[in-house]
Amino acid sequence: MFVALVVIAGVVALSVLTVVRPQYDNGRSFEQIDLRKVRHSSLTEVRRAFLVQGIEFVAPATSRFPNATMTALGVERPPWLDDDLYVIVFGNTGSVTFDRDDWEPDVYEERVGNVLVHYGGTDEQMLESVRRAVVALRPARGRGYFPL
Repeated sequence: MFVALVVIAGVVALSVLTVVRPQYDNGRSFEQIDLRKVRHSSLTEVRRAFLVQGIEFVAPATSRFPNATMTALGVERPPWLDDDLYVIVFGNTGSVTFDRDDWEPDVYEERVGNVLVHYGGTDEQMLESVRRAVVALRPARGRGYFPL
């Protein structure tokens, strides 16, 4: 059990190395997010949005970093491959930096507020379900609308 937790924490840490490191200017495309200023989706909301699409996650793995707390969800237990589906839900305080240049062109990766969704598989039905779940996480414009 302990080994599994260590492996999960390691995979999660490696998957977001570029996310939690401080921003610096080297000509790359960075996006720094202040988690207090973006729409916050809870783990329950994220699970529900995917469950409505028939996607159920296994036990989450939570990691704490100096800049932020994050919980990773996957349809399989880690370690995850590039073609797997996993979702990272950041806490509501701190900041994270995304290096857009590290994102692979053939992989679906989308950020909605404090949530980062990754799917690199080739199953078109799964991809469509993932996209619908992401849309469900986006707030409707109008009352209570927060820009992403």
